[in-house]
Amino acid sequence: MERDLSHALSWDPASTDIQEAAEAKWQDCLKLSGDILTAQVVSAEDLPMQRMSMLLHFLIESTGPEEALRFQHLYLENQELFTVEDGDCQALLQTGARQMNALIELSVAAEAQNFLPN
Repeated sequence: MERDLSHALSWDPASTDIQEAAEAKWQDCLKLSGDILTAQVVSAEDLPMQRMSMLLHFLIESTGPEEALRFQHLYLENQELFTVEDGDCQALLQTGARQMNALIELSVAAEAQNFLPN
C-alpha cells in the first residue's frame, strides 16, 4: 500500500502532504502507546491496559503479517492477561482487541495484494 501511495504522491495534487500526515499520525500512535506503557500503575486495571498498549505498539511497528499474526496468537493464548473486572476498562480492552484484529487484517490483505499477478 505504501508503494501505491508513493506513486500517487508523485503526481496527484490531492495527496499533497498525505505521506507526512500519515507518518505524523503513526508517530502519535506510538507515542500514545508508549505513554500508556510507562504510566505509573495505580490500580489493578492498569496492568491489562498497559499490556494492550504494548501489544498495539508492537503491532504498529510489525514488519509483516507473520509477525502481526504471532502477536494476535499471543493475545488469544493469554486473554486472561487482558481482562479486568471493571466494565468500562474491559470495554476499552475489547476496543483494543478489535483494533488489533483490524491491523492484522490490513497487514494480511496488504501482503496478499503484493502476491497478486499484475
